[in-house]
Amino acid sequence: MNIQNKDFEDRIRIKLNGNFLSCSANMSICNLIDYLDFQANRIILEYNSKVLSSDMFVETVIKEGDNIEIVTIVGGG
Repeated sequence: MNIQNKDFEDRIRIKLNGNFLSCSANMSICNLIDYLDFQANRIILEYNSKVLSSDMFVETVIKEGDNIEIVTIVGGG
């Protein structure tokens, strides 16, 4: 029996902070940040071993096998 589930057809697998994550294909970094409930102005994001500037978040589309590291910035006094 061949079962196809459209919910999983457009999914990719990435590595996020050392853990595998299944997410929607054609998702931008900006979409991922929103989905994970981060504030873009309070993180540093490394995309495939390169620091990505926040002005690239909207136009950078996540691809199968990408490696993303997100570090949060915490202020204090």
